[in-house]
Amino acid sequence: MAHPRRIWILTDGKIGDLVQCRGVARHWSDAEIVERVVVPKEFWAWPIPLLPVAPSERPDHPGSPIAPPFPDLLIASGRRTVPYLRAVKAVNGETTIVFLKDPRGFGRRAADFIWAPVHDGLVEKANVIATHTSPHGITAERLAEAKGAAPIDALGDNITGVVLGGDSGAVKWDDAQSVAFAKLLAKACANQTVAITPSRRTPQVLRDAVTTALPHAYFDADGSQYVTLLASSGQIIVTGDSHNMVSEALATGAPVHVYRPQNLQPKLNGFLDAMEEVGAVKGLAAPLVQFSGVRIDATQEIAAAISHHLTQPGEG
Repeated sequence: MAHPRRIWILTDGKIGDLVQCRGVARHWSDAEIVERVVVPKEFWAWPIPLLPVAPSERPDHPGSPIAPPFPDLLIASGRRTVPYLRAVKAVNGETTIVFLKDPRGFGRRAADFIWAPVHDGLVEKANVIATHTSPHGITAERLAEAKGAAPIDALGDNITGVVLGGDSGAVKWDDAQSVAFAKLLAKACANQTVAITPSRRTPQVLRDAVTTALPHAYFDADGSQYVTLLASSGQIIVTGDSHNMVSEALATGAPVHVYRPQNLQPKLNGFLDAMEEVGAVKGLAAPLVQFSGVRIDATQEIAAAISHHLTQPGEG
């Protein structure tokens, strides 16, 4: 298959998975891209991904999230999708199935091609690619369009952008950690023009601590100015609890300062260590360490590897 005409994005609706799938799928901008969401229920939701799909969700059942016509390319992420991928493969051998992140165990057999972050430890081969940063939709063109847009344009030049994450794995933004981070942030950003944007995961306690510590900062309460903030910031501060958020910040080429919250997963610490080694990231300190940013974006590399697999599937 030289070029997919129809693409499915299959997830369980998690925004982190959707961001990655959309970032890869947009490589084929002229294809029909359809997003489908799986919602396994009750008995069929556990233990994922060992069970098959529920009878009511098989491809031949009306209303199934994997009902035909099948796509040329199916891009999936999230372990809940694995049984659905197996069901598609069982009845249709023409669809190329790509899985983003390590599906583990039996899930690997359901995918024709896999991308995983280096910190997952999956061995690269013809149908497996590993990169430090994750795929996303923060392209140079999108940044250029968003740069300096209202209302952030009113802040002027030399903005310090702050991107807030939230609870993830063992990381819990309780009152103590939120206040400690906010105090360090205020010291690091003293005498600077600051714009702050939260994520969907940002708890109220972290929002309150940051807005109290930096009362004069611009706060993008609903996150709608995220891309403009990335595009307009001369330097970016991001909490290290999200692989996606750090990857997107690195795509801007701006200096990226990362705050590592307590109990950060070893895999994320390893990723941040690797980014520090290549000079793309510094730890959050007061005052901020001045350095030149390094643009890192693996999205096109990942899409190109998938394109190659589509034309040379036998190599996997």
